Amino acid sequence: MIGILLCMYTGLRVGEICALTWKKVSLDEPILQVDETLQRLQQANDSDKKTKVVISSPKSDSSIRAIPLPDEIYKLLQQNRKQSDAYLLTGLPNRYMEPRLVQSRFKSILLDLGIKHANFHALRHYVECLIMVSLSQKTSIQAS
Repeated sequence: MIGILLCMYTGLRVGEICALTWKKVSLDEPILQVDETLQRLQQANDSDKKTKVVISSPKSDSSIRAIPLPDEIYKLLQQNRKQSDAYLLTGLPNRYMEPRLVQSRFKSILLDLGIKHANFHALRHYVECLIMVSLSQKTSIQAS
């Protein structure tokens, strides 16, 4: 699933991945623009529905960012490109995938692989660890 790969290579939050449309993937360079998040929120008590899906700005101003994409991921995205207003995960305009479903599919894949205790958010920590290792290797090389 492209959402899992995106998180593994970029550290995006599940809601950010769900809100991505194809117009956020640059046509000219391997850059992904992140400026929205999708989440299901509880509604006020007077509503017939208990929850609603909201697409809004990310958690903080620093969460609005341009993310460089690895060449392999950029090529994969370009090969599967859809119309610009389509959501990245569904390929359809006006039809998004909810974070719960992404997380559920991720858990299902892990169970198929014999991994019982992990959640989607753990991928962000994986990316953080990779960055820290990379930085420490650069520091070590520079000190030599």
